[in-house]
Amino acid sequence: MEEERFRAFVAVRMSEEVEAAIAALIDELSSPSDGIKWTARANLHVTLKFLGPAVERARLAALAASLNALAAETAPFQLIARGAGAFPNLGRPRALWAGLQSAELAALAARVDDVAASAGFARETRRWSAHLTIGRI
Repeated sequence: MEEERFRAFVAVRMSEEVEAAIAALIDELSSPSDGIKWTARANLHVTLKFLGPAVERARLAALAASLNALAAETAPFQLIARGAGAFPNLGRPRALWAGLQSAELAALAARVDDVAASAGFARETRRWSAHLTIGRI
């Protein structure tokens, strides 16, 4: 029997206050016929590392202990919401994002990449972009 696989990523949630503010922004921007699948408040997160589209449960379990240790040694930090845009670009948008700015968040993403690489996951080749996906087209 083949082992169950998951689309997996490492992410962080934001404080209740930030989630509420982003949810209010989404409510303000959205309309029923806009063709955008807006991100539900319960699904708001900042992706630090995409692990893969089909990762085996055993690989995730092995990584979890190292990530828990990293989380335990990471102090809370603040970030600034700055700007908005679309991936891949505004001419052909597929995802809408709110930009984030935080040296601590960028450092955490780099440490997550190190931990994941130590567990056998490929290092990120693209430059990490601090953002919060708020909708998909």
